[in-house]
Amino acid sequence: MPAREAVRRAFGHGSYLLLVAGFFVCGFHVAFITTHLPAHIAVVAGHSHAGMDTAGPAVAAWALALIGLFNIVGSYGSGVLGARHSKRQLLAGIYLARAVVIALFITLPPTPAVVLVFAAAMGVLWLSTVPLTSGLVAVMFGTSNLGTLFGMVFFSHQVGAFLGVWLGGLAMEQTGSFMPVWLAGIALGRHCRGPAQANRRAPRAKLRGSRANGGLKRLRGSSPGAPEEQNESRRAAMAESVNATGRAVSSVLIAFIPRRIWAASLRRGNGSSGSGTPRNSHKGSQPSLTS
Repeated sequence: MPAREAVRRAFGHGSYLLLVAGFFVCGFHVAFITTHLPAHIAVVAGHSHAGMDTAGPAVAAWALALIGLFNIVGSYGSGVLGARHSKRQLLAGIYLARAVVIALFITLPPTPAVVLVFAAAMGVLWLSTVPLTSGLVAVMFGTSNLGTLFGMVFFSHQVGAFLGVWLGGLAMEQTGSFMPVWLAGIALGRHCRGPAQANRRAPRAKLRGSRANGGLKRLRGSSPGAPEEQNESRRAAMAESVNATGRAVSSVLIAFIPRRIWAASLRRGNGSSGSGTPRNSHKGSQPSLTS
């Protein structure tokens, strides 16, 4: 099958769209933490009385090293577990575990032990989504166009990575804290658990039909012999799941990123200073957000 046709069919498949949404959240998490964890540690070190004020840079370096080390364990382990257990359930568990780990990290006192345990836990969950996601793409569409279809999923990952890094820097510049983006990461991880679990319904129903009719190639179409109304209801349910994911992502970004951050971003484009106050405005005047 030509790659263009494979992509067209994939984007008409509800479960594939849910994988795309899930990988967006994965990119948001890993890029934000990779880029801004050292700065976050430096910020909280000034409020810590457990040695973080003097050991902050060393703790940040060890944290990044532990993420890389435990990422080896997590990636290999998720591949082994995905071959024996439900990939969809494991993927949902990973996203939920990320939300829990981040919530504990920003709630507990900022000590070197807390930072290092957080880094190790996030390392296990870091790229453990990749074997499961690529495996689900292969199960749903086969391996002939796996590179193209997984590449489209990974593009969503990079879009999430861009937003995680950019919003983290913007939040720190305007509020002096990364807390809005930490909270957004928690909410996205929690919302992503539902879409990852929803992935299980349509593929399993189609898998049963494909086994009865000669192979996985029929996963691309509707279940053979199923009444038309069942196919329609299945497509409607998957479309609703995709729409719910989109609404969740939008609501999280709107709810947790203060409006003044977006306003400040626009003001900087018009020559304002980094503090959010226009350089040439008079006292008491209202800054304009338009050119």
